[in-house]
Amino acid sequence: MKDDALKKSILTMAAIALTVLSGSALAQDTGTLHKDKVVEHPQPYSPYVDQHFPQRVLWGDAHHHTSLSVDSGLIGNTNSPEVSFRLARGEEVISNTGQRVKLVRPLDFLVVTDHAEYLGIAKLLNEADPALLATERGHEGEQGESLGNSRFHAE
Repeated sequence: MKDDALKKSILTMAAIALTVLSGSALAQDTGTLHKDKVVEHPQPYSPYVDQHFPQRVLWGDAHHHTSLSVDSGLIGNTNSPEVSFRLARGEEVISNTGQRVKLVRPLDFLVVTDHAEYLGIAKLLNEADPALLATERGHEGEQGESLGNSRFHAE
């Protein structure tokens, strides 16, 4: 009986030892990967996935008035849209105060947003255009009455 119990213990220990030690024997060496056999994963569909910041920042002016707008032209702006675009491109221009002006870095964009109402009338008033001043409303503008005054609006 002792021999049977001893045999069972030895067989149990052997089975445990084989199970533990055979684990490393089951692992196989896959060898060195060849670059011809490596599967390249394609780039993600969208380059902006998981990117939470701008990739290209643009600098510019999205609301710019020239001398053609009443609110800008009547306070002394004498620069035309052409001058504004030249300045935005980085060219040297003469400001409405007579100073030479040039941006350190050209703008990426410029949006000229002159008002459609009374477009160009400020320039005509500043130049005392005879054709404009011959009209009743042109005379009112010359006398300094507000162009926003209800009497000045077209009826």
